[in-house]
Amino acid sequence: MPNARFYSSIAAVTNLQVTANPSDTSIQVASSSGFPGSFPFTLSLDYGSANEELVDVTSGGPNIFTVTRAVDGTSASSHNAGAVVRHVSSARDFTDLQTHIAATSDVHGVTGDLVGTTMVQTLTNKTLTAPTINNPTVAGTVQGSFTFDDAITFTTGLTSNSSILVERALATDNAYRARVTGDTNSRFVVDADGDLSWGPGNATMDTNLYRAGANVLATDDALLVQSGITATRASSTLSTVASSVAGDAFVRFFTRADGRLAWGSGAGAADVSIERTGVGALTVNGNLTATNLTATDVTATDDFIGGDILLSGQNIQTYTPTVNGGGAVTWTTRTGWWWELGEMVFFTAYLVVNTAGTGGSIVQVNAPTDIYRGTRQVVGMSVENGGLNGHSHAVAFTGSVGATWDRLRSYDGQNIVGSDLLAGALITVQGWYRKV
Repeated sequence: MPNARFYSSIAAVTNLQVTANPSDTSIQVASSSGFPGSFPFTLSLDYGSANEELVDVTSGGPNIFTVTRAVDGTSASSHNAGAVVRHVSSARDFTDLQTHIAATSDVHGVTGDLVGTTMVQTLTNKTLTAPTINNPTVAGTVQGSFTFDDAITFTTGLTSNSSILVERALATDNAYRARVTGDTNSRFVVDADGDLSWGPGNATMDTNLYRAGANVLATDDALLVQSGITATRASSTLSTVASSVAGDAFVRFFTRADGRLAWGSGAGAADVSIERTGVGALTVNGNLTATNLTATDVTATDDFIGGDILLSGQNIQTYTPTVNGGGAVTWTTRTGWWWELGEMVFFTAYLVVNTAGTGGSIVQVNAPTDIYRGTRQVVGMSVENGGLNGHSHAVAFTGSVGATWDRLRSYDGQNIVGSDLLAGALITVQGWYRKV
């Protein structure tokens, strides 16, 4: 805190060089020899006369100074050139000293009370370096770091905006304990090695959670999760949950990050699994035995055994058959529907001729999906109200690709061409085929 005023023991008596009027805020003196080197300090104008006035010098020099007029109970008045000017002390200097002697607060540059060694006081905004505090009661917000050599008890809670470090001699020593008033035992304990333990408060701890190894968190007790567990792994083939029986060489069940479920005997690696193999597709790797199974789409590469298996398949879907090779033929109706079971498709294509066809090009009709071409496939066909009345068939050849039934044939094996399509003819192509 800076000095209130400054003093000099060698200030020379001088005179005003220019008359000072009551409203003037600066004065000019003949000499400032010996005046204090810092501001403020006090000067007397017309020293020792009835017109004496005290002023505080706040800046300036060496001859012209800025002043505060009429200080310490004196009055501002006119002072002629030649008036005696002298550096002085005044009543307030002695009054301030006596006030300071009697004060117990706001002294020696301190805002607030001085700290006594025996009086009861409340301290505000104090920094203690390496203190020894015996049996303290701490309230409010504590900033910085503290080291406690002995046990510390908090009766109303502890909040920290930083970390709390507890160092113990042994890994099994308690670093933190919590209990409810009236408990005979702690309800929660943290050991120095990070082990967590819980108990009822009236008996020893019965539940724990601890680090069992690198990246492994374990408990020796049951773990109940009410809202789910989420595990994120670096690879889709890494396990997320695993279980085994004590003594097993391998886990008996585990889940992978990609959702695959796998089972084994415990004596060897997993030998059966279920996994998602595509959109809407679930695959069992191994045998599946079902007592009662309802499935939309099932693909089995091994045994599929069930006492009551209901395969509902996908919903029946509709499509519009495409017809090629009819010449000038037009159609009143081209509709179709299909349903699949695994790799097998059952379909119906229903066609009604509006304008008769022309030409000798072979008539072709498309299926709803691509057709397997490993072997030639044949489905039934019926033609009514035309020149080819009767049951015939449609053929898909191995040398072709896509969804086309490459030709329609009459009951006598002749290919149906555009000119065979008579107005009003009803054509139905229907049957099972293997899809790609």
